[in-house]
Amino acid sequence: MLFGGLLAASSAATAADMAYLDIYYIADSTLEFDFDGAAAVESDDGDGFGVKLAAMLGESVFLSGEYQSTDNDFPTATATVETTRIGLGYKTPWPLYGLVEYVRNDLEVAQTLFSGEGEESGWGGHLGLKADLARFVTLDARVGYLDVGDSDGLEYVVGLGFNLDRSFGLFADYRVSQLENDDGEATVEDVRAGMRFRF
Repeated sequence: MLFGGLLAASSAATAADMAYLDIYYIADSTLEFDFDGAAAVESDDGDGFGVKLAAMLGESVFLSGEYQSTDNDFPTATATVETTRIGLGYKTPWPLYGLVEYVRNDLEVAQTLFSGEGEESGWGGHLGLKADLARFVTLDARVGYLDVGDSDGLEYVVGLGFNLDRSFGLFADYRVSQLENDDGEATVEDVRAGMRFRF
């Protein structure tokens, strides 16, 4: 319903370029784990940083990449999550695009008495809408499916870019990933804002 409404609202907009570099601060990051209703735990005061880019390889095909790192505090531990994504996408003549990407998550948990770390990788497929709603405003909304490690589920992104001139701007977005496995559910929420360099 939300994605359909955004699509209708942008029907008169023009497709935005897939050529940019974003450097951003993650102002709020939350990790929530629900172990099949038996117990639930949620992080507090998480933040981090990241960088993402997109570059056209021709008229329609583009390359994407992302790296971000967050620190999430729990009552008895701190979790550091590093996410790396590399993808290949296709931009249509309309404000729609598709994206398939490799996803890797590295997790490090530090507690008072011991620490541990782990890595999981997989893939994601996304359908997105990226449109210049006005001369200075760009809408980016995306829904996707992730299959990473033993977990899979949906991911949603919605954000706005503010184009200060042809080469420089600002952006803010919200991303939530809802993943499930045999042990329960995990939800990752990030609020991101930063600088955008367009080329």
